[in-house]
Amino acid sequence: TVLSLCACEAEGEEIARTDFIIDGNKDVGDGFDSLKQFLAGVFDDPDDIKEMAGNNAEAVVEFDDAVYLQIGENVFPTRMLYYAISLLKSSEISEAQTNSVKAKDNDEYWNSLVFDHYKTRKELLLEAAKENVTNMLITMDIMKEYGFTESNNYIYSYESILANYGSEQAIEDYFGAYGLSAELYKKYLRYISAYNEFKEYLIGADGPLFPSDD
Repeated sequence: TVLSLCACEAEGEEIARTDFIIDGNKDVGDGFDSLKQFLAGVFDDPDDIKEMAGNNAEAVVEFDDAVYLQIGENVFPTRMLYYAISLLKSSEISEAQTNSVKAKDNDEYWNSLVFDHYKTRKELLLEAAKENVTNMLITMDIMKEYGFTESNNYIYSYESILANYGSEQAIEDYFGAYGLSAELYKKYLRYISAYNEFKEYLIGADGPLFPSDD
């Protein structure tokens, strides 16, 4: 590819054409096909991406600082919505692969209709992410009315993750690809922990709404 680009500006025979014979046996087109197959193989195996990219990987998305949802004093930034969508997307792909469905991160898969829903995977996933976010903020707003006190378990979760990553800077580097700082990631952990614990409080065996799941 580098030779082709250089030859486009150099005098002499043009080798940027895909039918140019390199060694009498293969042409440039064959080389490009091989490269496409190689890249496809890399992206089919997430481990290869980590191994090849290493610390050179960086986010290719510019994130904004808009607020997606606010209920009471609690705010859910758009950056955190992106992360919530990413978690559901990863889960969807993992489940599909477990069931031998070839799931890839492309438009063909995500824009395909889901059986009996008449909606695309992308639409259902976005709806689910928004519902989860809404439930988290509603929890933060009303839990005291039901006699529930928020725990500090999310801090222990964060400290455990911090120990695994080794430093707060490592967390910043990793979650920066989602647009999250360490503090925003901690806030997400707080919201999701409060929601899960509040739900268990309400519908658990001793909960005021047992046995309802509403």
